[in-house]
Amino acid sequence: MTAAVLERKPHAAAGEATPGLRLMVLARIACDEGATRPELARELGPYVGVGPVARMPIEAKLANLVRAGHAIESRSRFSASPEGLEHLYAELNIKALPKTWVDLRDIRLVGKALGLERKAPSRLKGLTEPDVLRAEVLIRFYRLDLKGNSSAIKLRTALALGALERAFGNRIKGDLSASTGLNAKASRVLAGQLLRKPRDAGTDKRLVAMLAAEAVGSPKIDIVLLRVGILERYALGKPIAAPPPRPEPVAVQQAAAQPPVALARPAPPAPNAPSTASAQRPSAASRPDLPGFVKVVQEAATAQAEGWPGNRKALVSRVYAAVSAGHPGWGLSLVEFRAMLAECHRIGKLALVTADLKDKRLLDELKQSAIAYKNTVWHLVRVE
Repeated sequence: MTAAVLERKPHAAAGEATPGLRLMVLARIACDEGATRPELARELGPYVGVGPVARMPIEAKLANLVRAGHAIESRSRFSASPEGLEHLYAELNIKALPKTWVDLRDIRLVGKALGLERKAPSRLKGLTEPDVLRAEVLIRFYRLDLKGNSSAIKLRTALALGALERAFGNRIKGDLSASTGLNAKASRVLAGQLLRKPRDAGTDKRLVAMLAAEAVGSPKIDIVLLRVGILERYALGKPIAAPPPRPEPVAVQQAAAQPPVALARPAPPAPNAPSTASAQRPSAASRPDLPGFVKVVQEAATAQAEGWPGNRKALVSRVYAAVSAGHPGWGLSLVEFRAMLAECHRIGKLALVTADLKDKRLLDELKQSAIAYKNTVWHLVRVE
């Protein structure tokens, strides 16, 4: 690095690209008696790339700090100047440096990346615990109204509500209750629809770990890789937050207003086999709102209903198959569909009933139709 590049030239850092990486470089040289260029490349390289390419943005930020008077070079070792320390304290909301770089990185920088730098020290200290860190990631990513020490059960419930909201095209949040009313397994499976490959995670803790890893782009649920993912996104200026819901396209609104084409009774879907539309994970903007969903379900149930006048009912699995065939763009999974029916029943928009007499020939369809809600299991949509 030439003397011209490192010449001190005060300039404003505001508005520069990747300010997160600049703060990380400043934080590193402020700790452990400073750092050399090789040390910076080795310790910060994993957050910006691999190999020689990773050194370039780090070198650029280091030169930027020297020009701004926030860094000082002495015998090839860089340390933070008094002005640099003052800036670092203000950014991280601290009055003194932690004992080590690891402490500063895993608590204060991770907290900054998650937008928690102004929170109580006790909440920040909890970031060293894997469960708390994963919870904080999900709270920020999915905009959950929870605290950082939330249990896996509370997180699962909140995530299930988020999955239900998405199923309705992100347009019923204000109408949702505090709980889906589904049992623990059904709620966990519903929350699992938020995964890139929807599935049952098996346990609430594993569900939380898997969703947190996906939120930061980590290939595994390892806690070390989770921290790397958090700081990598911060260094590169990528926010840890899901994109806001996109407005519904006009074409989708017009399509939803049209009645579905009458369909012959389709064969029920195979157990645990996601539909093609579900595998494609269409945008939530293509999903129906609650009134539109109810209208389509009522029409499909009427076409699939059996029984005598005044007591006509349709199996949930058959209604789902008809709705999926008539509206493939919605991409609803059977898990989402059953949760949506339960919500419509809860607010009185649809009537669900249980199958008292179970025909052995329909056992597979009844299993696919089962909606476990509190102390009841429903199988049928009543057609009034």
